[in-house]
Amino acid sequence: RAHFSAVFAGSAGIETAPHAPPILPKDREPMPLELVPDADLYGSILFQGPRYQRLGAFYGLQSDSCQFDLLAGSGEWDGGGAYIDPEVGPLLLGDPYARDALLQSAQVVMAGNICLPVAIERIEFRAAEGPRTQCFGEFQVESAETSRSDEHVGMVIAFDADGRWVERLRGYRVRALDRRAS
Repeated sequence: RAHFSAVFAGSAGIETAPHAPPILPKDREPMPLELVPDADLYGSILFQGPRYQRLGAFYGLQSDSCQFDLLAGSGEWDGGGAYIDPEVGPLLLGDPYARDALLQSAQVVMAGNICLPVAIERIEFRAAEGPRTQCFGEFQVESAETSRSDEHVGMVIAFDADGRWVERLRGYRVRALDRRAS
């Protein structure tokens, strides 16, 4: 069985979704929560190393959703939509570390469990209208009604500084492997 499979649509790069209905971030609180990801999440709830630690301030955290700043990395975006990582070079599909942080957001919502991603139904990209130096993310559980009681399905969306979605992961399925010790 394949570990990974995908279908890429597009001719000259990544197919964008120009006719997709607009998705707007939920109204977020103006002040962030008193949650410091470096101290409160990474190391105790999240295990990712420094390059992957891109979750910033949280503005909402409920049992089925969260809203957060997505921190920019040390790379840059070129004019053609590729992410240039200073250690790796150009990456056509964007910043993998920021994408990983989008995936991490589900673990924050389900902090009582140790969870891992098991599937993503669809990843959609939208052409950026400028550098993605400031992004905002949102994770929303869509369903806990799966064939397995230890799985949840959600959607994660990254918005640019102007509130336009630039990336969304639909049908993001996470599985609880174990309960976290209290």
